[in-house]
Amino acid sequence: GEIRDGETAKMAIDAANTGHLVFSTLHTIDTAATLGRLADLNIDPHRNADALLAIIAQRLVRLNCARCLEDYELTREALTALKLEGGPEKLVLKRGAGCERCHHTGYFEREGIYELFVPDTTLRKLISERNPIADVRRAARKRGIAIEAANAWAVLVKAGDSNAAKNKAMIDDLNKKAAAEKATE
Repeated sequence: GEIRDGETAKMAIDAANTGHLVFSTLHTIDTAATLGRLADLNIDPHRNADALLAIIAQRLVRLNCARCLEDYELTREALTALKLEGGPEKLVLKRGAGCERCHHTGYFEREGIYELFVPDTTLRKLISERNPIADVRRAARKRGIAIEAANAWAVLVKAGDSNAAKNKAMIDDLNKKAAAEKATE
Protein backbone atom coordinates (compact mmCIF):
# COMPACT_ATOMS: atom_id res chain seq x y z
CA GLY A 1 0.00 0.00 0.00
CA GLU A 2 0.87 3.65 -0.01
CA ILE A 3 2.77 5.29 2.84
CA ARG A 4 0.85 8.40 3.82
CA ASP A 5 1.60 8.81 7.52
CA GLY A 6 4.28 8.18 10.11
CA GLU A 7 2.59 5.12 11.60
CA THR A 8 2.44 3.33 8.23
CA ALA A 9 6.03 4.34 7.46
CA LYS A 10 7.23 3.00 10.82
CA MET A 11 5.44 -0.32 10.26
CA ALA A 12 6.98 -0.66 6.77
CA ILE A 13 10.51 0.12 8.03
CA ASP A 14 10.09 -2.22 11.02
CA ALA A 15 8.94 -5.03 8.73
CA ALA A 16 11.86 -4.42 6.35
CA ASN A 17 14.35 -4.39 9.22
CA THR A 18 13.06 -7.77 10.44
CA GLY A 19 13.68 -9.45 7.10
CA HIS A 20 10.42 -8.90 5.24
CA LEU A 21 10.47 -7.68 1.65
CA VAL A 22 8.26 -4.59 1.62
CA PHE A 23 6.99 -2.83 -1.48
CA SER A 24 5.16 0.46 -1.12
CA THR A 25 4.47 3.77 -2.82
CA LEU A 26 5.36 7.24 -1.63
CA HIS A 27 4.80 10.47 -3.55
CA THR A 28 8.04 12.44 -4.05
CA ILE A 29 9.80 14.32 -6.87
CA ASP A 30 12.66 11.79 -7.27
CA THR A 31 14.30 8.85 -5.53
CA ALA A 32 16.52 10.92 -3.22
CA ALA A 33 13.54 12.97 -2.04
CA THR A 34 12.08 9.75 -0.64
CA LEU A 35 14.66 9.93 2.14
CA GLY A 36 13.52 13.44 3.07
CA ARG A 37 9.88 12.39 2.93
CA LEU A 38 10.54 9.50 5.33
CA ALA A 39 12.34 11.92 7.66
CA ASP A 40 9.27 14.20 7.48
CA LEU A 41 7.28 11.18 8.67
CA ASN A 42 9.63 10.93 11.71
CA ILE A 43 11.48 7.84 10.49
CA ASP A 44 15.06 7.72 11.78
CA PRO A 45 17.48 7.96 8.81
CA HIS A 46 19.70 5.29 10.40
CA ARG A 47 16.79 2.84 10.19
CA ASN A 48 16.11 3.91 6.56
CA ALA A 49 19.69 3.14 5.57
CA ASP A 50 19.40 -0.42 6.84
CA ALA A 51 15.92 -1.04 5.46
CA LEU A 52 16.16 0.34 1.92
CA LEU A 53 17.24 -2.05 -0.80
CA ALA A 54 16.16 0.20 -3.64
CA ILE A 55 13.96 3.14 -4.51
CA ILE A 56 12.34 3.45 -7.92
CA ALA A 57 10.83 6.68 -9.23
CA GLN A 58 8.60 6.83 -12.28
CA ARG A 59 7.28 9.57 -14.50
CA LEU A 60 4.85 9.04 -17.32
CA VAL A 61 5.54 11.02 -20.48
CA ARG A 62 3.18 11.54 -23.35
CA LEU A 63 3.99 9.81 -26.64
CA ASN A 64 3.64 11.41 -30.02
CA CYS A 65 0.81 10.15 -32.16
CA ALA A 66 2.36 7.80 -34.73
CA ARG A 67 -0.26 8.67 -37.36
CA CYS A 68 0.55 12.37 -37.61
CA LEU A 69 4.32 12.52 -37.04
CA GLU A 70 6.29 15.29 -38.66
CA ASP A 71 9.98 16.24 -38.55
CA TYR A 72 11.15 19.43 -36.90
CA GLU A 73 14.52 20.86 -36.01
CA LEU A 74 15.35 22.13 -32.55
CA THR A 75 16.43 25.74 -32.51
CA ARG A 76 19.96 26.73 -31.51
CA GLU A 77 18.45 28.28 -28.35
CA ALA A 78 16.77 24.98 -27.43
CA LEU A 79 20.00 23.04 -27.94
CA THR A 80 21.90 25.57 -25.82
CA ALA A 81 19.24 25.41 -23.10
CA LEU A 82 19.60 21.62 -22.98
CA LYS A 83 23.29 21.97 -22.13
CA LEU A 84 24.14 18.78 -23.99
CA GLU A 85 27.90 18.68 -23.77
CA GLY A 86 29.36 17.26 -26.96
CA GLY A 87 25.88 17.21 -28.40
CA PRO A 88 24.92 17.64 -32.02
CA GLU A 89 25.02 20.96 -33.84
CA LYS A 90 21.64 20.17 -35.35
CA LEU A 91 18.94 17.91 -33.97
CA VAL A 92 15.92 16.79 -35.95
CA LEU A 93 13.13 15.22 -33.92
CA LYS A 94 9.57 14.20 -34.59
CA ARG A 95 6.34 15.57 -33.18
CA GLY A 96 2.68 14.87 -33.58
CA ALA A 97 1.03 17.46 -35.80
CA GLY A 98 -2.47 16.55 -34.62
CA CYS A 99 -5.11 14.36 -36.23
CA GLU A 100 -8.48 12.79 -35.44
CA ARG A 101 -6.91 9.78 -33.71
CA CYS A 102 -5.17 11.98 -31.11
CA HIS A 103 -7.99 14.57 -30.99
CA HIS A 104 -5.60 17.10 -32.57
CA THR A 105 -3.28 17.10 -29.55
CA GLY A 106 -0.31 15.40 -31.23
CA TYR A 107 -0.14 12.86 -28.38
CA PHE A 108 -1.37 9.29 -28.08
CA GLU A 109 -0.54 6.98 -25.14
CA ARG A 110 2.19 7.32 -22.48
CA GLU A 111 5.49 5.71 -21.55
CA GLY A 112 7.41 5.52 -18.28
CA ILE A 113 10.78 7.07 -17.46
CA TYR A 114 12.31 5.35 -14.46
CA GLU A 115 15.05 6.18 -11.99
CA LEU A 116 16.62 3.47 -9.82
CA PHE A 117 18.42 4.32 -6.57
CA VAL A 118 20.28 1.37 -5.03
CA PRO A 119 22.21 2.58 -2.00
CA ASP A 120 25.74 1.21 -1.66
CA THR A 121 27.82 1.35 1.54
CA THR A 122 28.81 4.99 1.00
CA LEU A 123 25.24 6.14 0.32
CA ARG A 124 23.92 4.15 3.32
CA LYS A 125 26.51 5.87 5.52
CA LEU A 126 25.49 9.32 4.23
CA ILE A 127 21.84 8.48 4.92
CA SER A 128 22.40 7.07 8.40
CA GLU A 129 24.60 10.05 9.40
CA ARG A 130 21.71 12.38 8.52
CA ASN A 131 23.60 14.17 5.73
CA PRO A 132 21.53 16.65 3.71
CA ILE A 133 19.60 15.17 0.77
CA ALA A 134 21.70 17.39 -1.54
CA ASP A 135 24.84 15.51 -0.39
CA VAL A 136 23.15 12.16 -1.01
CA ARG A 137 22.13 13.36 -4.49
CA ARG A 138 25.70 14.46 -5.28
CA ALA A 139 27.15 11.15 -4.08
CA ALA A 140 24.54 9.22 -6.08
CA ARG A 141 25.36 11.25 -9.21
CA LYS A 142 29.04 10.37 -8.79
CA ARG A 143 27.98 6.72 -8.83
CA GLY A 144 26.04 7.15 -12.07
CA ILE A 145 22.55 7.51 -10.61
CA ALA A 146 20.76 10.30 -12.50
CA ILE A 147 18.65 11.98 -9.84
CA GLU A 148 17.47 15.09 -11.62
CA ALA A 149 14.71 15.55 -14.16
CA ALA A 150 17.11 17.35 -16.50
CA ASN A 151 18.97 14.07 -16.88
CA ALA A 152 15.80 12.40 -18.15
CA TRP A 153 15.46 15.17 -20.75
CA ALA A 154 19.09 14.76 -21.83
CA VAL A 155 18.73 10.99 -22.11
CA LEU A 156 15.63 11.35 -24.28
CA VAL A 157 17.28 13.83 -26.62
CA LYS A 158 20.61 12.00 -26.87
CA ALA A 159 18.72 8.83 -27.75
CA GLY A 160 16.95 10.76 -30.53
CA ASP A 161 13.62 10.09 -28.88
CA SER A 162 10.90 11.72 -30.90
CA ASN A 163 8.95 12.63 -27.77
CA ALA A 164 11.70 14.56 -26.02
CA ALA A 165 10.87 18.06 -27.16
CA LYS A 166 7.15 17.57 -26.59
CA ASN A 167 7.92 16.58 -23.01
CA LYS A 168 10.07 19.64 -22.31
CA ALA A 169 7.20 21.31 -20.43
CA MET A 170 6.88 18.29 -18.15
CA ILE A 171 10.65 18.21 -17.54
CA ASP A 172 10.67 21.97 -16.86
CA ASP A 173 7.90 21.45 -14.32
CA LEU A 174 9.91 18.69 -12.62
CA ASN A 175 12.97 20.94 -12.53
CA LYS A 176 10.94 23.72 -10.86
CA LYS A 177 9.66 21.30 -8.23
CA ALA A 178 13.15 19.89 -7.66
CA ALA A 179 14.59 23.41 -7.32
CA ALA A 180 11.91 24.32 -4.78
CA GLU A 181 12.65 21.15 -2.85
CA LYS A 182 16.41 21.76 -2.92
CA ALA A 183 15.84 25.29 -1.63
CA THR A 184 14.19 23.85 1.48
CA GLU A 185 17.03 21.38 2.19
